[in-house]
Amino acid sequence: MTSDFNVLLCFGGMGLFQALSMWLAFELREHAMSSGTYGSPSCLHFDEHLNVITLNNEPLVTLRPGSLNHRFLSHMFMHANQSIPKHDLYLAANIPDSVYINKLIANTKLPKTIRDKAFVLESGGIRLNTTF
Repeated sequence: MTSDFNVLLCFGGMGLFQALSMWLAFELREHAMSSGTYGSPSCLHFDEHLNVITLNNEPLVTLRPGSLNHRFLSHMFMHANQSIPKHDLYLAANIPDSVYINKLIANTKLPKTIRDKAFVLESGGIRLNTTF
């Protein structure tokens, strides 16, 4: 009789533990989804009026109008998610030929983790991914 009671108590405890674990997992998932941190992609945006680049509506970099960074990034955002040939980019943004594209990307003052995700160097061109 005692061993049957112990088995029932053990199964009851395991069932209760599993139920609480599942409840906690669903609560955490629901909280993450409601706060926007679960499964939502990061989104880069360029505000032309304020000259500010934002990530998920948080300001990252303020650009000086007319600067090399401003010309480069405004052109990239105009053609976001499209492959731009290097020659066309240099002509349209009035970038000197002596400036390497890697240096241009590094000089944007964006955090390295964001630069690595946003800018994709392709053969003869570059692409800016605004969502990643």
